[in-house]
Amino acid sequence: MIVNDDIIIKYFNNTNCDDYNKHWVFDNIEENQYLFEKPLCENKDIVQDVYKKIKCMLNEFTPVNEKLFRRLFPNFQEVLKRTKVILVVGCPNPYDAMVREYNKEAYVIFDLIRLGEYIKNGHNLENIIQQLLTHEFAHKCIREKYRINDNLSYIEKLNYITFDEGFAHLLSYKEDIENYNFNSEIYIEKFNKSKKVLAQSINEKEIKEQERLLLSANSGAYWDKFASICGKLYLAKHIDSLLEIYEKGWNNIITDILKE
Repeated sequence: MIVNDDIIIKYFNNTNCDDYNKHWVFDNIEENQYLFEKPLCENKDIVQDVYKKIKCMLNEFTPVNEKLFRRLFPNFQEVLKRTKVILVVGCPNPYDAMVREYNKEAYVIFDLIRLGEYIKNGHNLENIIQQLLTHEFAHKCIREKYRINDNLSYIEKLNYITFDEGFAHLLSYKEDIENYNFNSEIYIEKFNKSKKVLAQSINEKEIKEQERLLLSANSGAYWDKFASICGKLYLAKHIDSLLEIYEKGWNNIITDILKE
């Protein structure tokens, strides 16, 4: 991996944030918005801990559900060698990890203050980082195989989000998903709820509402990300056919889901 930690080093050196708050990352978190939150110096000790751990884990990355990850992405180590990673501070909540494109190149971005909040909330940081790395690197591998352009239609964007986020969320959810019980009442309820919203969304014609739906398809509270959750739980129902679904591609995944 090619890791850029310039912003983190400036933060550690107490450099005025005006020296990095114009970085392209903060103009690309959300489309047509500038999002930057001035990082507090009081977070520095936690950020240093996160920085050490994530640098180590980037150098020795092992995905959650490694066997399945390798089956879907047999060349993932080659992809990761040329993957560009940017470590930052300044992204507002909830933007802890993401993949964003700049000058037609995909970057994996991690905000270390946001990651540090997991420590404050009592989570195991190494587990969280492994899940986030798995999630974001799944996106990177998917984009290597299924490259998209900027001119996708509304329905195409919904299909891609459902496919891309579905795989990323499932693979990073927890260890040994192949033997996990996704047939409990809670998962069935979540699947049916998200599927209903997805079915309604494909019929939306009003541009502003389409924009709102595309945003909520993969943002907000975890279980409210209707396209991501629907894709994830659909794939979980077909855990033995993941490779076939992946090879089939993203274009018609919503049609396949709505046939269920």
